[in-house]
Amino acid sequence: MLAEVLAGRSPVDSGWWDELKAPVTEVICDETSTVLGAFSYATRSGDGAGFILWLHCREDQVLTEALITRALDQLGQRPVHAFEFASALTLGLEGLSADHRPVTRRALEAAGFTGCNLWRYMRADLPVTGLPHVAHCTVTDCQDPPGKRLEVREGGESLSEATIGRPTAGFGVLWWIGVTPAARGRGLGLALLGSALDLLKGLGAIETIL
Repeated sequence: MLAEVLAGRSPVDSGWWDELKAPVTEVICDETSTVLGAFSYATRSGDGAGFILWLHCREDQVLTEALITRALDQLGQRPVHAFEFASALTLGLEGLSADHRPVTRRALEAAGFTGCNLWRYMRADLPVTGLPHVAHCTVTDCQDPPGKRLEVREGGESLSEATIGRPTAGFGVLWWIGVTPAARGRGLGLALLGSALDLLKGLGAIETIL
């Protein structure tokens, strides 16, 4: 995962990463050369926008502020976005986890960034018991994201579908689950959720997020 993100690649949102110039990753160390924090930034060829791709320093306020200042100095006078899309380190989690990264969030806001509350993620240990399952669904491989697509069809029409990511180190992602408007109210969504989580468990996941 670290090798992928250092090279500017990701198995998810790969098209967005392809639009970037080669990212630069810098580290901050103490006098004994112990790494205290690291961050990565890049620019986009098409419009010249800058991106703080990821930043980690154990939520130390002084280090966080220093790394953000350094990134902005290096990116120069241009629009800059932070935590805009998923990296190989985050396995599909877009944006900044505001509840778990409060210091980073405050430092970004103090530097002039504005948060957009577009996503919320939830997690669960697997297996999740007590859920119904769909009687029949088609499971096919998908490439972006790498994983499986589950689909429930009736009379040639697609009624419900879900997409799961291929688990890595016991960690799986439920990327999408949906039911067409005409088929809602029949319990298909809950049943497909049960089938998707069981499939993730069968593929080796011991926990999942959605």
